[in-house]
Amino acid sequence: MPASMTSPSEDLLVALAPGAHAVQRVFSMLLRTLSRPGEIGLMPDHESVVPASVMPLLCLVGHGTPFAVVGTDDDRMLGGAVARVTGGNQCPVEDAAYVAFLESPASADLVSLRIGDAMRPDLAAQILVPVGVISRADDRAGHVLATVLLSLEGPGVDGCASVRVSGIGEPLLGMLSTRHSSFPAGVDVWLVDTLGNVIGLPRSTRVTVLDEQGPTAEDSEN
Repeated sequence: MPASMTSPSEDLLVALAPGAHAVQRVFSMLLRTLSRPGEIGLMPDHESVVPASVMPLLCLVGHGTPFAVVGTDDDRMLGGAVARVTGGNQCPVEDAAYVAFLESPASADLVSLRIGDAMRPDLAAQILVPVGVISRADDRAGHVLATVLLSLEGPGVDGCASVRVSGIGEPLLGMLSTRHSSFPAGVDVWLVDTLGNVIGLPRSTRVTVLDEQGPTAEDSEN
């Protein structure tokens, strides 16, 4: 079929078919950031037609793996493309092992997630959530939105780590701040920003919101 006659779904399939080397790079980065909370990883270059929060599904989802893409009218089309590329099983959020959000999740979505239990913590979901910008705690360059400073403590963290994030929703902040009390049940989270930066926040990490700040005067002038 000529390129001019391809459908949006076919365009997505082309964009969602990276080589084995790219998939391995993403998979290694996801494992590293989840085992070292606060370390900022970087997604390899990807087609802009595919949201950055969806791309990691290509290396997390295998044949028959239950997953969901949630957030806008495009979620079923994106989910269908992921299913065709990976062989995964697109399903409702409450049944999914992996969930990619296309926008910051609402409370109703978060309470629907699988959290496992003390006997089967492996049944908990792992989720990918888009945010504005992720940066080191002392680096606010490029932030044009209100930011929050997150303090991270727990396994994989040397004492305490801090990261600054913009565009993160209040429902997700609330869940991150309280989920530690349910450990070993709970949800593992990757935050993915518009530049492809990624941080992992496993359920074993205690997350504290230290402050919330608006844009700097310099940002507001630009």
